[in-house]
Amino acid sequence: MSLEPYTTSFEAAAVRELRNLLPCRVFVLPDAPPGKVLVTLTASHNSVDHFVVQLLHGVLTLRTTHGHLTGQVLVQVQVDEAALTATKITNAGGGDLCMDGVARKAQGSHLCLVQEGHGSMHMETPELSLTRFACHVSGDGAIRVDAGALNLCSLDSTVSGQGSISVYAETINTTYASSRVQGAGVINLGARNAWQATSVQAAVQGAGVVCLRGAGTCVVATATVTGSGRIRTDALSAHEVDATVYGPGSIMTQAVHELRTKSVGPGLIYYTKMPPEACHGPCSHLYNPSPVIVPEAVPFPDRVPDTIDVDSSSSWECNIM
Repeated sequence: MSLEPYTTSFEAAAVRELRNLLPCRVFVLPDAPPGKVLVTLTASHNSVDHFVVQLLHGVLTLRTTHGHLTGQVLVQVQVDEAALTATKITNAGGGDLCMDGVARKAQGSHLCLVQEGHGSMHMETPELSLTRFACHVSGDGAIRVDAGALNLCSLDSTVSGQGSISVYAETINTTYASSRVQGAGVINLGARNAWQATSVQAAVQGAGVVCLRGAGTCVVATATVTGSGRIRTDALSAHEVDATVYGPGSIMTQAVHELRTKSVGPGLIYYTKMPPEACHGPCSHLYNPSPVIVPEAVPFPDRVPDTIDVDSSSSWECNIM
């Protein structure tokens, strides 16, 4: 079956948000001509008429029209990083959004990744140097970030539902890191070589998990579990820790100076290394806890056409804002 390419060009400065609602895989690449965003659709002839690319009020939308969509398709969004001002990228069409080599180094700027429903987002980047980097998942989708260096003022991650967020880097340097799970979702944050933070906050409501991986230090860590969930912050040795469990959940942490704990119900709070200088509240020493290593980066998908067979009668959309 022959595939034909169709390319649409936009001014990069006009694109404020990228929202992908396509049911197929979409690649975002940093190799557009200066000042441009190019959307290239390579599809079998019987599929191409079902795709719509639209920029409206700063939102670049990729979507399909109504109907039964079959065939092969390769969607590529090429951006000029220096000119791109987009601060939000959303994936909500059930497909996968893959960002390869896109680096953001604009101090004072921010970037938010949002995964809604099914599907996943995968970012590989050599560096992110931002005021705020945020990842949000609602539903059972996933966000995976593999970075060289993260230099941030704020690193925020939230999961609502059964989805997951994994942010891994060689080094992480952030003033503030916040992780929140509502439901049975999972958040993993980790640095292979160096993890430094001023304030770390982790909260689980339900049966979810928050796990900090690697090894590093922070000044203050706060962990709260409501329900049967679990939190591990012991990869970071904190000067002070506040840990609270409501219900049968558990917290594993590590304080150098002071550990303040509260447990309502059968929940457990552990420290995993040397005893803190001062402990206030119930806690126990857990010997030989399982290691919290940072996994290697996952292979990036090949840039080849995706075979699809979906009923798009509910109207999928893909926006870049």
